[in-house]
Order: sequence, then C-alpha cells, then structure tokens
Amino acid sequence: RDLFVRLSERHGRHEVWSSFITMTACSISNACDKRFYAEREDLYLSTAKYYSADEIDMFAQMFAIVIMALESNPEQDFLGSIFSSLNLHNEWKGQFFTPYHIGTVMAAINLIDAGEQLKQKDVITVNDCCCGAGCLLIAFANEARKAGMDFQNRILFIAQDIDFTAAMMCYIQLSLLGCKAV
Repeated sequence: RDLFVRLSERHGRHEVWSSFITMTACSISNACDKRFYAEREDLYLSTAKYYSADEIDMFAQMFAIVIMALESNPEQDFLGSIFSSLNLHNEWKGQFFTPYHIGTVMAAINLIDAGEQLKQKDVITVNDCCCGAGCLLIAFANEARKAGMDFQNRILFIAQDIDFTAAMMCYIQLSLLGCKAV
C-alpha cells in the first residue's frame, strides 16, 4: 500500500494501478509466450515511459509483494481485495468484486459436477464471463486442489471481463497459481 501511495503522489491513482497491472501482465506473458512478444513489449514500454527508474523499481517491488502474498496464501483474491480496499472499483461499470468466502461456496457447489466430468474427460473448462480479478476462478482452483484434482493440468480456466485492467488482474493471479487460462 505504501508503494502505491508514493506512486500516486505524482500520478493518478487509477493510472498507477492500471500501469502496474499492465506492466506486470506483460512481464508474465512475455516470459512464457513469445507469440505476441513484440506487441506486449510495446505496450509495456509505452506504459513505462511515464515513470522514472525509481518508480519502475517500485512497480517491481509491488509485483514481488503480489507473488509473496499468493505464495503464502493462495486462497485469496489478493489483487481484487487490494483494488477494492483502495476504492478503485467503478460502480458505474458494475464493478462489485465478489468476496473470496462467497467464491469458495460457489466453487464447492460447482466442483461436484467437475469431479464427474473429470471421470469422463481429460480436461474440463470452467468459465467466468465477468471475472473481475478472478475471485471465482481462483476459488475454484483452490477447491479443486483440496479435492485432489490436478487443476493445473486438467482444468482450463476461461475468463472474460469488459474492463481490461480487471481481466489482467485475473490473468496475473491465475498465472501465479499455475492455472491454464484463456
């Protein structure tokens, strides 16, 4: 939070968050998928050009915090919680982020069918058409893991959102949890 506040002294709060999420998502994706490397690198550089070297370092520190938070407790929507606590969501876009405990209940309900489907198929899909930061998909991955399902290899997570930044928040978290996702 302190790094975000420091970055927001010179840049707008929404701009800082969007830049952080964009550069983080580009960094993750360019490390493992070379198909659109140049386009993502251009997006990264066009976003980064508005920040000093010290500010870019603060973004890297923020990324490290996200990694550590999800490693220490994968059963959370870390970015969604931070986004909401910073009051960055937009009610006019219909952005109301699902609390993680609600996501776990919904995941547990859907997991019953998933177990049956995995007996018949090598890979199943789970879809959230309004993914936000990915709470429901993260909860599904965690509930599947607890049930002994190989969520990293046998479940394809599909996520959509009308907000680019929200969708990238979901991408970051699912990537860090090792989920195959589109």
